[in-house]
Amino acid sequence: MVRLRIRERAGKLMEVSEAIETIEEMASAFRTGLQGMGARCTRDLVLRRTIDDVAREILTELADKAAQRSAELEPKDEQQKPQLELED
Repeated sequence: MVRLRIRERAGKLMEVSEAIETIEEMASAFRTGLQGMGARCTRDLVLRRTIDDVAREILTELADKAAQRSAELEPKDEQQKPQLELED
């Protein structure tokens, strides 16, 4: 517990909600890039559709995993405020 307080005072911890928000911002940028990939890669409509379908599958898989992980991180009790340790 002392170690945790030391890391907190040193700015090496962050609230889980803040970490999730950061990840959501990065995922949004990634999603935007993937969604436009077909159009940027080719003018061939069949190939573009194939690229877009694969990108959509990837995004769906990531969304499912993110939802599952988010549910696992949700505090069971309102008094619990989980924090993530930042890498040194």
